[in-house]
Amino acid sequence: MIRPVWTTLAAFALLVPVGERLEAQPVRTAADGFAAAWRDVDLEALRIRFHDSSRLSLNGVAHTGLRPEHVVSTLKGFLRAHLPALPTVVRAEPMESQEGYGFAELAWETADVESGTPARYTLLVTFTRIDAALLVSDLRILP
Repeated sequence: MIRPVWTTLAAFALLVPVGERLEAQPVRTAADGFAAAWRDVDLEALRIRFHDSSRLSLNGVAHTGLRPEHVVSTLKGFLRAHLPALPTVVRAEPMESQEGYGFAELAWETADVESGTPARYTLLVTFTRIDAALLVSDLRILP
């Protein structure tokens, strides 16, 4: 019973172009995981998704060389000031100019917790491959 399933999966894998199997899907997976952690305001899940030295641009201010715990500390108040909502992954793709890097654009439609005023943000995420994982090395939050 198990053997036919594996045979079917292996045959299907051969139909997917090699570049997509190795590059595009992992970037999408990393973007989806980041979006889910963002929606849940899961600070630990966000922390483990950041590179050891990251850049964060929030409210027009860029912070560079931040450790993951500092990124999360900076984001905590911002996230908690908005209603939880799942960001939509608009695009997620590898960067052809830099091997091992990926890029994702997410649209986050939320509302202010206190006033209920709708808010829309664009999250621009740059991923850097560290071993088998794609970690966020740059996060820009644009109104």
